[in-house]
Amino acid sequence: MLDERLSGEYGEAFRLLLKGLKSMDREVISVALLGSVTRDDFTPGWSDLDVLVVVRSRKAARKVKELSEAINKKFHPVAKGAPILSLWIDTYPDVLNWFGRGCEYYNTVKNYIHVQGEDLRTKLKEPSWEEVRASIAAFLKELKNVMSKVEKTEASQIGALGIASILFPTIRFYLCAKGVPTASKTEMIRVVKSRGLLDSEGVAVLEKLYACVKEGRQETEPWVLRKALEIIKSVQEELERAIK
Repeated sequence: MLDERLSGEYGEAFRLLLKGLKSMDREVISVALLGSVTRDDFTPGWSDLDVLVVVRSRKAARKVKELSEAINKKFHPVAKGAPILSLWIDTYPDVLNWFGRGCEYYNTVKNYIHVQGEDLRTKLKEPSWEEVRASIAAFLKELKNVMSKVEKTEASQIGALGIASILFPTIRFYLCAKGVPTASKTEMIRVVKSRGLLDSEGVAVLEKLYACVKEGRQETEPWVLRKALEIIKSVQEELERAIK
């Protein structure tokens, strides 16, 4: 499955990155794939390729950044003009200050494909409730900013993919707060359905938006977008109560 996702321009861009990193091999500590390419919701033409590159120095980090920018200029952008390669670049051990912290620990451990160098998952520890709580608080702060912009825009203009990019992370943090950490969208839908955390209409919204993500399709029924925004607001309120 990964070979299929790393075909065409994605595969070519990734190979160019690895080739460039090989020339600075002594400076590179770890390379890994993250995000949708490791899951069941990678959408060619919409998804970017998330790559974690950990290096020994800030100078090396700048070189990696320049390398990725040069590569991205050679390929068509993906959704909303985003570059095909999205690099997470940091030095060691600074990377451990944010990588796999709080709720992101579960997402990281499950959605991580080790490519070369050290496997950073061996450096991570399962988070305490206080760490989970802090990551939820940080997410809610970001969500509040996003929703303040969404409320000024017609849902149809944001589209199914835009709404899905807000809804599914919100559900992921919600399930983490309930002690049921998930990583993939299919796993989220299964848990929400089996535990009765949303009504049948809410589950249908998740399923319809997941289908849109898989197909890279922006259009869906207006009621789906309206209901999705209602779910986001409701879950946002529950998360705020959960961390008080």
